[in-house]
Amino acid sequence: MLSSRFARVGLLLICALLLINTSWLLRPPPAAANQFAAPSDLPLLNDFEAGLPTGWFQYNGNGAGITPALQVVDAQAALALPGQLGANTVLSATFDLPSGSYAGFGDLYSQPQDWSAFSGLSFWFYGHASGNAYEVEVFDNRLNGDSGAYERFDYRFVDDTSGWQQLVIPFVLFGRSAYQDAGAPDDGFNGDAMWGWLIDLAPANGSGAGALAIDNLALVNPTPFADFEPAVPAGWFQYNGGASSVTVQTPTISPTDPLALPGQISATTVLSAAFNVGDYAGFGNAYDALQDWSTSEGIGFWFFGQNTGKVYRVELQDTPDVSTEPERWNTSFSDSFSGWRYVALPFATFQFRQDYQPGPNDHQLTLDQMKAWLFDLTLATGPGALLIDDVSLYGVRQAAPVVRAGFTQSDYSAPEGTLATLTVSLNITSTLPVTLTYATAEAKAEPYRDYVPVSGTLVIAPGTLSSTIAVQLLDDTKFAPEQRRIVVNLTDPQGAVPGSFMRALLAIDDDESPDPLLIDDFTGFHPLSASAGLSLTTTELAAASPMALPGQGDYEHVLSIDYAQPSGPATRRFAQAQDWSAAAGLSFWYYGSNSGQQVTLDLHSTMAATTAALTPTEWVPVWSDEFNAPAGTPPNPNTWGFDRGDGLLEYIPGWGNSELEYYTSDPANVATDGQGNLVIRARATAPDTDLVCWYGPCAVTSARLLSKNRFNIEYGKLEARVKVPAGGAGGANAPGLWPAFWMLGSNIGTTPWPQSGEIDIMENVSRQPNLVYGTIHGPGYSGAAGFGNAFDVGAPVADAYHTFSIEWQPNLIRWYFDGALFHSATPADVAPNEWVYNHDFFMLLNLAAGGNFGGALGPDTTFPQEMLVDYVRLYQAPDTAERFSASFSDDFSGWRKITLPFSQFTRADQQPVGAPNAGLDLTQVWGYDLQWPAASSGSTAIDQVRLVATISQFSVYLPQLMR
Repeated sequence: MLSSRFARVGLLLICALLLINTSWLLRPPPAAANQFAAPSDLPLLNDFEAGLPTGWFQYNGNGAGITPALQVVDAQAALALPGQLGANTVLSATFDLPSGSYAGFGDLYSQPQDWSAFSGLSFWFYGHASGNAYEVEVFDNRLNGDSGAYERFDYRFVDDTSGWQQLVIPFVLFGRSAYQDAGAPDDGFNGDAMWGWLIDLAPANGSGAGALAIDNLALVNPTPFADFEPAVPAGWFQYNGGASSVTVQTPTISPTDPLALPGQISATTVLSAAFNVGDYAGFGNAYDALQDWSTSEGIGFWFFGQNTGKVYRVELQDTPDVSTEPERWNTSFSDSFSGWRYVALPFATFQFRQDYQPGPNDHQLTLDQMKAWLFDLTLATGPGALLIDDVSLYGVRQAAPVVRAGFTQSDYSAPEGTLATLTVSLNITSTLPVTLTYATAEAKAEPYRDYVPVSGTLVIAPGTLSSTIAVQLLDDTKFAPEQRRIVVNLTDPQGAVPGSFMRALLAIDDDESPDPLLIDDFTGFHPLSASAGLSLTTTELAAASPMALPGQGDYEHVLSIDYAQPSGPATRRFAQAQDWSAAAGLSFWYYGSNSGQQVTLDLHSTMAATTAALTPTEWVPVWSDEFNAPAGTPPNPNTWGFDRGDGLLEYIPGWGNSELEYYTSDPANVATDGQGNLVIRARATAPDTDLVCWYGPCAVTSARLLSKNRFNIEYGKLEARVKVPAGGAGGANAPGLWPAFWMLGSNIGTTPWPQSGEIDIMENVSRQPNLVYGTIHGPGYSGAAGFGNAFDVGAPVADAYHTFSIEWQPNLIRWYFDGALFHSATPADVAPNEWVYNHDFFMLLNLAAGGNFGGALGPDTTFPQEMLVDYVRLYQAPDTAERFSASFSDDFSGWRKITLPFSQFTRADQQPVGAPNAGLDLTQVWGYDLQWPAASSGSTAIDQVRLVATISQFSVYLPQLMR
């Protein structure tokens, strides 16, 4: 048997109270009727639902920056508290703590509060496993009543877990702070005249940018209902199957014993259990009279961890009648630590037990008729031992939940051509009407082409729980290469507070399949480059248009071409060679003018040497965007598309980095300046903005350009000349801005980030004005673990234009600042992780504000701020692709489908310098071009360039067949 010292258990030395492991707390929300609610009497100190407290203060010095903000969080958001069912307000804070700095925030009371009847302080803390240390400080009594210095007591904890954890800190663990104001008393912690609290970030100084969130600061009720003094309580029971055993004892522990609890000042009795579990076992306490726990927030106990990894379940049993079998609810935690720790299990984390329910049940943990609690060992298989003490309730919960209104879910979908229905519901019925304003907002879909925008006021009548919003989705005949999504916002709730989801995504389900033979369809943009004498534009044709394509849907985009003598070709180049060897030919629609001219289509076949095969010194300029258009011109839509909103459309609100900006395509945010620059402008929004972000009304608008699906690149030298913003007025440096020139893998739609790869050519954060970052992110080395280098320019980067470039080859990337090499990466640098950069990527240019890397906006940060892009240029292998030609005669009027068999293509008379003479290789097609006679002029249009699987003699249109 085990001795009273449990020596044979092999326990480690006791640790001081540690953070509660989130594996105990971050569990799926239970299917319970209880609405998450904060306590409403003295045990609740701050829940931030009504805003910042009246005694709120914050401080910083020696270069530190801190930006606290109230944030309304939906129940399904990443920042939702465990078990949260409705919207909840938390206090979030971003900060920047250079070495030697200090910062913090807290609440100072105008009158003291008496905490002497409580045993400790608890609060929820959202961490990022940063390793940063923080301090909780409380202000004890003053010598002169309501004046003079109060005595400070603090407790240090470490952010060693990602996500929410509930900290429960007994007052016995608070020590007298090293810093005391002059005249502060020195009479120990009393708790009967408390003047406030603060969270001090100073222990984390030197850590740089960071973020945290807190909620529901409360006092801890000290009254246990099972303290095992001097033995197990009445109603105690234990159980085990035939393959298990459990033995329970109640030894006495002295304050000097190595097993003494934190802060123990006299002898105490604890519960010990030795067990060997082969099937099931456990112990617990049943009551003769049902107990009401409905006003408490959760159940907690002290547990002595041995870091065994064993999982224990705590079960609650409630019933309307002591004579009936109770309904069983449980949650679990892991023994993943050493020494005593207070385990707090919110009732909201308990879930309906699925494997064993012997009696009738209503699937509601009402907590007002509790019959028993038990400690189940079934998952802790094998031999083991444990110690627990002071099983108790903690916290106070509101008796009546508030009325909350919101979407019933965060995501909806419906087929195109149908009426999509989004349900808005309340958590409880109301005796008064509840109204909300709704509107469709940012979208990855075209209004009046893919959907009909809606807005209005929604009314949920008294006594009812829900109403609906209808959005008409429009049908088309085209497959959409990207999923089309629409954000629908709820704002201005009257008669209710914001609920779980005030923003929802509506996805349009496509009823067409992708056409693997389609090469180009010109929907909204085109990928061809125009030689001198050509003008290329995309034109939308309605079905009723005289130029409508035969059999088209309601709307069709075509490529309109104006050519004047002399003119060169309209050229399509591919980022990677394409294999067309399984096809028999190429077809497209052509709008004839009966000019009698011969129109030539050239295929670009094998190259003498690809970009991947050449060295950077052999690359030549192949493309550029010089941004020389008149002032106010938007970026070229054939190269640049736009991201929109705050990231919700991509399922990453805050763009995955807690950023503040809302991206638009508004020329006020992105346009040329008439002086050879593209200007990406971050602007402060108006106070009455209707733009909604993840943190509330959007504070900043900006722009993010991307060449996805328009202009992809594989290898070469890519460079941009950029002047980044400084952040402050008059070019002064101020924190919080994050300009970037970067790339993402073109396969990101089917291969999620980071497996698709990311290449950051240039990042600069204005809180570090002299640094330029070059980084790659891939599987196993993404985010803060990306492989990169910070280059110290020696002066603020924002002081002048600079050229940022990479030289990108198979298995090698080099980064340059103004021509100076400052970083390189090879597969060996990321091994044993995978190198994911030997495929095509697309470009991005953006200016972000705030965020985990950008850092908090400072008091000196001003708007607008501008990122100026002088040019973007690409160098690759010279075009040596061998040309093969076929032609047809424009001897018809209107649309005709042209089909050109590959067998009709012959080697062109005109070839690029260095072109091979290898014959048409359809496994290596690098592009195509269309050309008109040099002495001709006119207008035409083409559409739907596609491969043809088989050639019929009746579908071929060639001059010799049509004469």
